[in-house]
Amino acid sequence: IVFEVIVTNLGFDPIWFGVIVVMVVGLGMILPPIGMNVFVINSIARDVSLSRIYRGVMPFVLVDFVRLALLVAFRQTVVYAKDLKPWERNMIGMFLSQLLNIAPIMPA
Repeated sequence: IVFEVIVTNLGFDPIWFGVIVVMVVGLGMILPPIGMNVFVINSIARDVSLSRIYRGVMPFVLVDFVRLALLVAFRQTVVYAKDLKPWERNMIGMFLSQLLNIAPIMPA
């Protein structure tokens, strides 16, 4: 609640801020000095060195940084669906369900 007041007073959208926080925390779980996910993988696969695990994770970290930069540069992509009318959201859901070949979730 404290962050919501600060973020709103600074002129940022709280949903956008929440998405950015979740992404940064996810990166923090991979990168040093914390890197908890990498240490868990190292404890499971004892025969694989920590440096090899980091080398394997780096392409994904780089893509995450690019995604983070795009979401910071183009804030409207995060809050786009919030501004849509209900029928527009349903059309996007139907399109994505056909694209991904899954059953659509219809609103009640």
